[in-house]
Amino acid sequence: MLENIEKNIQMVNFTYFTRYPSDIDAEDAERTHTHSFYELFIKLEGNCGYTVEDKRHELQSAELIIVPPGHRHRMEKNACNEQNPIVRGLLMQFDIPEEQREHPVFALLSAPRVIALNTIPEIVTLIHAVSHHGAIFSEDEFRLLEKTYVMQLLMLLYKLTFVTVNVDSRMNHITLHILAYIHQHLTEKLNVRSIAATLKFNESYIANIFKKDMHITIMQYIKRRRLELTQALLFGGERPMQAMYKSGFTDYPNFFKEFRKMYGMTPKEMWLNYRKEAPQGKL
Repeated sequence: MLENIEKNIQMVNFTYFTRYPSDIDAEDAERTHTHSFYELFIKLEGNCGYTVEDKRHELQSAELIIVPPGHRHRMEKNACNEQNPIVRGLLMQFDIPEEQREHPVFALLSAPRVIALNTIPEIVTLIHAVSHHGAIFSEDEFRLLEKTYVMQLLMLLYKLTFVTVNVDSRMNHITLHILAYIHQHLTEKLNVRSIAATLKFNESYIANIFKKDMHITIMQYIKRRRLELTQALLFGGERPMQAMYKSGFTDYPNFFKEFRKMYGMTPKEMWLNYRKEAPQGKL
């Protein structure tokens, strides 16, 4: 199903987007427009939103908005202040042949939607990699990589966010529902009881099914995903305490012990090591 899909992406534009309020206030930046290709924007910093077909979407940090072809849209500046003087993000504009748009990987682009990416460690890591590669490679070199970046993002979204329940899957459909729920609420307060109540199943029942499919318990899986998210945030320059809270942990001694057990170093050691490795000290 997934073979040869990368060749179907026809690259239009990939930009590490930085604009000042005066730029976004300009008439040509806010003019409602349409185009024949897909537009994906990941907001990293600042205050901005998108209006798509007259519906306003406020964008938080690390949120992605999808604008399919033919949809009227514009970027709009929110009320700016001295603490957020610029808008930064990743802007991807690309096309897919008409006959390929029903492919499951591309079908997730069929309607406007906003997706929170900050609970998906793999995508957080990808975003930081793109930012750092912009500092390493020349513009021409970066152009050779941009299709790969878009393909990675689409594959991660498909695999971790939009995979629908497949009755022929080797996994029980309840396990797939649990995984989807955890990915969407990773940084919130989670336990087996709350997940069972949401899915309207018995706690012991879903715990047994999940462990049979995943070979670990629900809470062990949640802990592992949170640790992976912490690692991704540390790679992006977040200080250990900030990364801990943003990943859904609240008990630092327990977090510290589990992190060192999983990665063989402390959160601070990982953060310091990556600062040394970051290109030109950029984070």
